[in-house]
Amino acid sequence: MRIKSEHVLRNVCMASVLEPIPEKVGCTTRKIDLKPSTKLEHFIIAGINIGWDFYKLAERIRKNDYKQPKIIYDISYKAQNNSFNNRTGRKINFGIIELFVLIITSQLVYGYNGKETIDKATDVLKNTTKLDVKWHYRFRKLAKSKSSFDETALNLNVDNVYEYFLTVPKDRDNDIIFHNQILNGLPILKKAYKIMVKVAPTNNLLNASVYAYDSILKECKNIPGVAADYICMAMYLVICGSPELKII
Repeated sequence: MRIKSEHVLRNVCMASVLEPIPEKVGCTTRKIDLKPSTKLEHFIIAGINIGWDFYKLAERIRKNDYKQPKIIYDISYKAQNNSFNNRTGRKINFGIIELFVLIITSQLVYGYNGKETIDKATDVLKNTTKLDVKWHYRFRKLAKSKSSFDETALNLNVDNVYEYFLTVPKDRDNDIIFHNQILNGLPILKKAYKIMVKVAPTNNLLNASVYAYDSILKECKNIPGVAADYICMAMYLVICGSPELKII
């Protein structure tokens, strides 16, 4: 039985809000704000702001008889734009928005939980359209305009978003890691999810997320923000797969 749209909304908000709270080295946490523009409050507000966009994605897929719609990446643009509502600061949830679009589409189209949802995310990417490429560009352009880095988004003439990731230059470690992961079945996310599924029932979800974060950080070239994105996705999938789990 597929997850209901209202549960997608709730679980997106839950994972987005819970991920930054535990004490993880190099991240904003309940005790440490890394920068004035990346306070815990920024993450919490942004996480709540994006929930309705993914509810709309879930509803679109449901109304399309659980087949992949011709367009999904307009949701990424809208979620990134809405993430700034009622807050200051820079873009902080670009990575999770990119991943949520794929994971939620995979989850609903293929009707799987956990590892199988992650496995099918690359198929979702391959089944995107030129309209998705257009919206993906707008999404990345918006995010980069709010970034602390002086960088521009590339508008490539490709048929789908999978081809975009195959073709686009990878200039920074963040891009190299993310693009390689997204093209090759997200193995780091699978590892984080596997750890959290095993640890969370006996040691609560927040502690499990720290353990998983420490386990994948080196594979993320010790870039905390990259590792944190995968932890958020793993938290979402654990919450979806274990709705009765006591989180704290």
